[in-house]
Amino acid sequence: MSVHVLVQGAIYGPPKAQNARNGNPFVTFAVRVQTGGESAFWRILVFGETAREQAAALRDGDAVAVRGVPRFDIYAPPGKAARVSLSVMAEGILPLKAPPRERKPKSKPSPPATDAESPAEHYAANPFDDQIPF
Repeated sequence: MSVHVLVQGAIYGPPKAQNARNGNPFVTFAVRVQTGGESAFWRILVFGETAREQAAALRDGDAVAVRGVPRFDIYAPPGKAARVSLSVMAEGILPLKAPPRERKPKSKPSPPATDAESPAEHYAANPFDDQIPF
């Protein structure tokens, strides 16, 4: 049995694309999650070829949702209180803001033809012209 988490927040700092010792690409980045009046920082690890593609699309401050397997470690810097280090081995990344689409200039609508019969005029002249067989 494994546990999965969904971390939703904003990317904190630029994503870093790297290669593992065996040559496999991976990307790391931090996600800042607002919890009440405090912030929690999650370290995200993404492995695979799509990791580089996903990291190229992410920028500092982008809203993102990350799904994956969590890891909790104790971090005790010298002379300071111990803290919990939060990280996720990501299985899925979803940017929460779609990239902007190219907008085409709006064309002016053509004026309606003056010789065409309006629907109201058509049905006033032919109230029972439907094609329903009985």
